[in-house]
Amino acid sequence: MSRTRDLGKIISGNFDVPAASLDSVTRSNISDLGTGALSNRNMFHNSEMKVAQRVSYPSTQPAVSYPGYYTVDRWYNHISGVNSRGVCTISQAQDAPTGFRNSLKIAVTTADTSLDAWAEYGINQRFEGQDLQRLCKGTSSTKEVTISFWVKSSLTGTYILEMLDDDNGSRHINKSYTINSSNTWEHKSITFAGDTAGVLDNDNNKSMTVSWHLAGGSNFQGGGLQTSWGSLAQTKRQDGQVNFFANTGNTFQLTACQMEVGDTATPFEHRSYGEELALCQRYCYVIQQQNNSVNANASACNGTYYSASSFYGVLVFPTTMRVTPTMAVPTVTNGYRLYSATGADLIDGSGFGLQSANKDNFCIYVPSVSSTAGFGGWMELIVAGAKLTFDAEL
Repeated sequence: MSRTRDLGKIISGNFDVPAASLDSVTRSNISDLGTGALSNRNMFHNSEMKVAQRVSYPSTQPAVSYPGYYTVDRWYNHISGVNSRGVCTISQAQDAPTGFRNSLKIAVTTADTSLDAWAEYGINQRFEGQDLQRLCKGTSSTKEVTISFWVKSSLTGTYILEMLDDDNGSRHINKSYTINSSNTWEHKSITFAGDTAGVLDNDNNKSMTVSWHLAGGSNFQGGGLQTSWGSLAQTKRQDGQVNFFANTGNTFQLTACQMEVGDTATPFEHRSYGEELALCQRYCYVIQQQNNSVNANASACNGTYYSASSFYGVLVFPTTMRVTPTMAVPTVTNGYRLYSATGADLIDGSGFGLQSANKDNFCIYVPSVSSTAGFGGWMELIVAGAKLTFDAEL
């Protein structure tokens, strides 16, 4: 077999296809493939919704009425409104189209039938500027971007997808898509033009937000959709968007999201769980006890009793985080145990503090213990609900 045919089979990934059915592959058109990456095409993190570090054990679905990160890593749930707000649960569902296993699921538990003028609901992912330089935004070489995804909702109708430039006065571009059949997985592909205005900062701060809108009040509609890049116009952000929060029981699911350079959605780029977890841990790292079995206790850190009543423990993060994180420790009765040569202390997590921290490690201060100054020790999380959350999200 000729080298041309061998290369064709290698690139196609199919060694059983007859060579005659393959496009001719030469050195010249192999180089053309370099205009788009063969790997690392997808700019979204955790796009298959595999990683959900924030899920508490036993598994729960939080009732959400305020914006924040819940359950599925890297996906921010945006909820705003002045007078009233709908409530939803957010979960990592074991329901997805063929070839996938998980999806992010939103279920309305308290409806918002009369949207406040500034009410806004949606799901988004936020990007560091240094990860978007391939877009060449703000230059004459700006690139088109295609976003593809699988979606399923109980509510059919028009929905809005938005790209918003956070660096340059919130320039934005919005496109609509239609959910045609209720409770049916549908694949969507939307191409956005490049923007010759507004260079994105080359740093680790938020430069762009991509949002799947779910509902918007009157201040976000009525101006016609902003289908080309332009200065922020609030009334052009959700024109035509259905009110997903209009009825209790409405559901919306999302998975297999891919954002790539070019005007065509290529086959989905799967990443291993380990790769996705490492990407997510740059923004959030969680240590938690998984159940009430001693075999599931989570060792948090080693440390030293600085005094008879205070412990300092050093924790090294598995990957360098985006910025120095903040720490959250829920209060759980006897949820945390400190061991030393003199015995063990059971504590509830209150009073935990920060002694020092950077993007690579964290020194935890634990008061109200009883041991001997200078002794070594270690900390475990031993009750369901006990956890340490280190947050460096955008």
